[in-house]
Amino acid sequence: MTSYAIFDNINLEKKPIVEIGTFNIKCPPKTIAEGLVKMGTKCLDFIEQSVAFNTFRIEITPVNDQKLEWVYNLQVQTTTWFEHLCQNFSKNEIMEIARSYVNSVRDSYSPPPPPRKSEKISVPSNKYCEHHADCNFEHPISEIDQDWRNPRPKKNTCRRNFTNRKPKNLICFHEQNPNSDKCYISVHCPSNVDQPIIFCAKSLPQMNRTNHFCNWYAENERIVLENNGWIVLSQQDDVREVLICPHPAIGYENDTIPPNYQQINHKNNRELIKDFTFWNWVLEYFLNTYLTKEICEDSKQCPIELLALNFGIWKAAEAKDKRAKEFHGHLHVHLTRSAIDRFEINEVDAMYGKIGIPKQYSIQDCEELESKYLLNLEINRLQQDMRDVRDYLGELNEKMDHILGLKPPSITTMSMEQFLQKLDDFYYDRNNNFMSYLNSFQEHGISVVDIDYLKEKDWIELGVVKIGDRIIMTRESKIVCTS
Repeated sequence: MTSYAIFDNINLEKKPIVEIGTFNIKCPPKTIAEGLVKMGTKCLDFIEQSVAFNTFRIEITPVNDQKLEWVYNLQVQTTTWFEHLCQNFSKNEIMEIARSYVNSVRDSYSPPPPPRKSEKISVPSNKYCEHHADCNFEHPISEIDQDWRNPRPKKNTCRRNFTNRKPKNLICFHEQNPNSDKCYISVHCPSNVDQPIIFCAKSLPQMNRTNHFCNWYAENERIVLENNGWIVLSQQDDVREVLICPHPAIGYENDTIPPNYQQINHKNNRELIKDFTFWNWVLEYFLNTYLTKEICEDSKQCPIELLALNFGIWKAAEAKDKRAKEFHGHLHVHLTRSAIDRFEINEVDAMYGKIGIPKQYSIQDCEELESKYLLNLEINRLQQDMRDVRDYLGELNEKMDHILGLKPPSITTMSMEQFLQKLDDFYYDRNNNFMSYLNSFQEHGISVVDIDYLKEKDWIELGVVKIGDRIIMTRESKIVCTS
């Protein structure tokens, strides 16, 4: 096949995922990166024209086990897609389309084998200051008077809560030795958290407040790789997944970052998806050089299972700052189990124990669609079908009675007083013969059926039980009165 191919139409009428293009992973990285930029631009252009599909995902997966041909997919949020179908199709058509999509995903899904036990123990993540940029830099009072791109470093003075919790000699040390390496410890951060070395101090728009710093940070124990403006992190959970993010302190990869240095190399996912430099680095250095040659030692098997970029609500769910309008971008990379073994052999401690199965996006999307919309709609239709069957059977019975010339009996209930009055009017037997009493009722137009056995002679004990002011026949006598 050619290096890459881009398809013309984006049609979401049958399923919420559509192929944008394909490429051959063995082609030159620069050529593939060029194609990925075009595919990403095509996706963004489509999303801009479709107001409803603000939440979507880019998934890049191999077509088969050989992992030579890869497909670039656009996956929109399944619930939004379902709502979109409601505007164009009937309920029955919507259910058929949605169920067909869910069944196709489940039929094609092959659960991965259970993870093997790792020989290494994963390194637990520490708790970090969640607003470290705010603790290190001062925000301007007014956007007009100050340049947001150049925030002032905060003075090395502590807040009251810090003074109450920290020894005074530590504060004095910071005041007397502002250039010491220990001054990496910001006196503005809470005392019960660690402080990240790599964090983003780019000023970003917020939802319900003035601009704030990005405050994205990299946990020190999760850093896998730093190279040429990019940083690779392992997940906090023990899963076979890493994140590729823009390195905030570009130029200081694997180097000491000066105190009060403003780390502002920030890119969101909408920028990454059409960034040629980013895709070229992912393919040429991270995949071909670092993973394949250095970690896996030129293994013939591709160490990557999936590449994904989230947007909209899916991206916001992963963000550290929920009030920001845009977030520090990152690419999800699912790795093979053999790649994790090679990481442990190469003693990359950030990847120790990362053997769990990463999030299965396709199954998760189906479950979201079923739980919110599809199952309720199908249950309602099933209930309606049952009502229709019941009505049909009733009509069928009436037709059969009409054919056979039968008149359906009507069930009669009566009060105790009415029952005793009928007894007095129709029959009186000194012998209290219950069977004769029943026969008398039949003679006067009241039929009694389903008598299995009688234990007593007294008709009140045998035939009737009073509940309130109504009467019923006992379970033992199994008498049904009809007229």
